[in-house]
Amino acid sequence: MATITQPRSVAVTLIAELVIGVGVVGQLWWRQNVPLPSATFVQPVVVLGANPSFSMQLEASRGKVTGVEIRIIQGENNVVAFSNEFPGEATSESVDVAFNLPDLGIREGEAMLVVQTRDSFTRPRPAEDSALETPVDIDLTPPPLAVRSATRYPKAGGAGVAVVYAEDAERLGVE
Repeated sequence: MATITQPRSVAVTLIAELVIGVGVVGQLWWRQNVPLPSATFVQPVVVLGANPSFSMQLEASRGKVTGVEIRIIQGENNVVAFSNEFPGEATSESVDVAFNLPDLGIREGEAMLVVQTRDSFTRPRPAEDSALETPVDIDLTPPPLAVRSATRYPKAGGAGVAVVYAEDAERLGVE
């Protein structure tokens, strides 16, 4: 049987310090590995037009949801399309997202939509992970118009009526 040559109080102190050290390291490891708030689309997002709008649900497993940032990555372009901060004390937030793609310098083609969320939970190092990444197609081509009916022969200086139809348009009007 091994004998301790140092006084008993030093051995107890060393064991206590070891237990405390393991506890602190375990607590820091656990805090760092708590997941960021999750993000889900209310409706799937596959194609983004010139002015996309969609809804998202954010849910924090620990702490409160404090913000969301949506980036679009296309080739060398990495732009922030939408950002929102939440001052409330909610663990779950619903957010309506809307932005204008031509103003961001995004071209037609394939892109990656990246959603990054933030929460109030304290971590030893800030987490840079993304909550959601999904490939999307960017389609900035306006839908074709089809004339359904029109006034055939309006008088000179008079008024005419035309009925137009666009199959895949979000909205249609004269501006």
